[in-house]
Amino acid sequence: MNADGTPVYTKRNQGQRGQATVPVSESAANDPPNEALNGTLVIYVPPRGFQQFRPGVGKRIPKDSVLQWNLHYTMTGKPEKDRSRVGLWFQQVPLTVETLTRSSNRGDTYITQGQEVPEKVLSDPDSACAGPCLPVIPANEPNYAATGITAFQDDVTIHLMWPHMHVRGKDMTYLVTYPDGREDVLLNVPNYNFNWQLYYEFDQPVKLPAGSTLKVIGHFDNSVKNRGNPAPEKEVYWSEQSWDEMFTGFYEVSIDKKDRPMTAPVTARTGR
Repeated sequence: MNADGTPVYTKRNQGQRGQATVPVSESAANDPPNEALNGTLVIYVPPRGFQQFRPGVGKRIPKDSVLQWNLHYTMTGKPEKDRSRVGLWFQQVPLTVETLTRSSNRGDTYITQGQEVPEKVLSDPDSACAGPCLPVIPANEPNYAATGITAFQDDVTIHLMWPHMHVRGKDMTYLVTYPDGREDVLLNVPNYNFNWQLYYEFDQPVKLPAGSTLKVIGHFDNSVKNRGNPAPEKEVYWSEQSWDEMFTGFYEVSIDKKDRPMTAPVTARTGR
């Protein structure tokens, strides 16, 4: 699911498996900084349950798409069974708003410890990170800072957010700056807990005019003061395992000018 087991849909190229894929969403294709998240349906991490959209809001799975899974496994030294399943619920009303999954570390600017991170930096050459990744967190560092900044060129709507870090994650804040300079905190998680990675959905989705920027700010505690830290004496790299680290302030966003009826109501309630 993208960063801990996400089904991702991509459109087959000329109908053949194993060939290069292309984005299936027009709006996703026009947003290169987050290209690696194109087509994301859902991301599951503990202890999150299912994701449910408001009536008329959701994701499209175009014809001839293929569901792909990205699962993070940990070796145990013995044979194990994979019992992964996915359930899809279809909207009962026409879909008028298509949301896209976006992430703070694949925005326009990525900063750690006050320094901008190059576009393709990899803290671990063996990692699977497709964009700017978290540089090395020094050993015994109690307050390592990371910031991702995204500028919106169109009017957009933010529907929900969910911070994702691993066991050294300390806090995360989503801050919007409007074109007139006003600032507003959309979400502040002052005591991040890896075991409680929750969706934060607005009672009413937040409208952001073109020219707004979204800044996601996070901190990591790689010191002995962090009781969940498995090895404060070691440097920490970006990678998939929970003892490694990530900085991904996810959010669901729709592009207002693309809101339109996209499909007719369906009768099936679930598909498995």
